[in-house]
Amino acid sequence: ATENKFIHKLKEYSHQTLSSEQLDELLEINFSMHEESIRYRRSQLVNLINENYKSKYHKELINRVRDPNDGRKFIYRIHP
Repeated sequence: ATENKFIHKLKEYSHQTLSSEQLDELLEINFSMHEESIRYRRSQLVNLINENYKSKYHKELINRVRDPNDGRKFIYRIHP
């Protein structure tokens, strides 16, 4: 379903790290939503994508990591 479309897109970013904003754009999250809603939607999609990916490849595609430059934020590492 939808997460498969995103898996395909995300695989193009293998070995790369994305900011929340870059990930939101890739996941087609509506930027006009409230900040809380954006974070919730991102979290939902990351979990869905990882569940889907894990069932096929036995590992997660997206890894959420604290931003070393700003500990309040997260960055997203995309696995091969």
